[in-house]
Amino acid sequence: MGRFPSGARGAAQGCFHFAPPTPQRLEQEKYELRRRLESGVAEWETRVAELEGDLAALRAQLGHQRLEQQDTSRESSQVAQELSEQNQRLAEQLSQAFQLEQRLQDELMALRVENRSLGMSSAEHAARTQSLQAENLMLQERKLELERQTRQLREETEAVQGLVETLHENLLLLRREVHEKELQLRAEAEELRVSNRWLQRRVREMADEIRLHDSDASLASLQSEIEQSGEGSLEQNGGPPLATTVSDAAPGGPKTPAQGSEEEGECAKRVLALTQLDQDLLRQKEVEIQKLHDQVSVWGGSPQSMRVVTESPGDALELKGQMELKLTQVSLERDSMSQQLLAAIRQKMVLCQELEGWQDDMEFIIKQQLKLQRQQEGIHTSPLPPSRSPVQAKTSPFFRRGNSAPNGTSFLSLFKKS
Repeated sequence: MGRFPSGARGAAQGCFHFAPPTPQRLEQEKYELRRRLESGVAEWETRVAELEGDLAALRAQLGHQRLEQQDTSRESSQVAQELSEQNQRLAEQLSQAFQLEQRLQDELMALRVENRSLGMSSAEHAARTQSLQAENLMLQERKLELERQTRQLREETEAVQGLVETLHENLLLLRREVHEKELQLRAEAEELRVSNRWLQRRVREMADEIRLHDSDASLASLQSEIEQSGEGSLEQNGGPPLATTVSDAAPGGPKTPAQGSEEEGECAKRVLALTQLDQDLLRQKEVEIQKLHDQVSVWGGSPQSMRVVTESPGDALELKGQMELKLTQVSLERDSMSQQLLAAIRQKMVLCQELEGWQDDMEFIIKQQLKLQRQQEGIHTSPLPPSRSPVQAKTSPFFRRGNSAPNGTSFLSLFKKS
């Protein structure tokens, strides 16, 4: 505190250096220096007081810090102990983790080996997967195709069942028609048998009459009578003579009495042949009826069996075609039999007309012959039934045979054709 400040001392030295100080100046400087010294001392005292206060505060703070340091040291020792224990535990855990790492590495190696093996088979699995996908797609398409075929077969089965029912109805109708046709044919056959027996009886009677009255004289008188009646009819009607017409009935023109007898015998033979032909036709029709009846019986199986057959879709279309073909054949055979039956009926009617005309003509000729013979011999017998006139004889079926036989042929030519 007895020292001057460095600033004041410098200023004083400067003053002394530049000019010699005077006493007033020195006093003034002394006063100033004293004043400065006092202010500096006051300032230094204030500064010292502040520093002492700061020192006391620092000492208190240092004591507090020492206490805190002691607490901290205790805590740090505890923390160090805990950390050492934790470090020991971590070391143990590290050793366990190392062991676990070794075990995991072993497992990882095993997994790598397994992954390698799986990687090797992954290509096979991929190819297998692709093949399975393709097979699955193909099976799906096959399933759709089978479903479509199933629907189509179901529709075809329903159609075939409807066709079977229709065919069954047609078969029943055909059976009924065949039965009716069979009854009709049997009735006609019975009629033909009756007419055949009647014709045979008439042929035998006429053959007996021809044998009894067959002589040369009678034939000559018959020829003359025919000529006379032919001339009379020619005068009345302007037509050809009756003798010419009768002699034209057989091929070769007029014949002698012997030739007429032979012709009558031939006519009898041809009538017998016609009867035999009629019997053959009856037998043929009976055989056809039996054949058609057997065929309908074969086709007339139970609808159950037909439905069982149609349950197999593969045979449905084939059965349908066969049934349609058989139905067509039956229709054709039925039409053919109907046509044959109509032709037989027409032929029967024609033959009956020709036979009736021939019988009438033969009766007329025989009656004329007997009449002439009785007139020549002068035998008086009981009166015969009235005979027809030459005009009526001309209008008989025998003289109309050109219109009664087909194609304008005569009754004898019909025998020759048969």
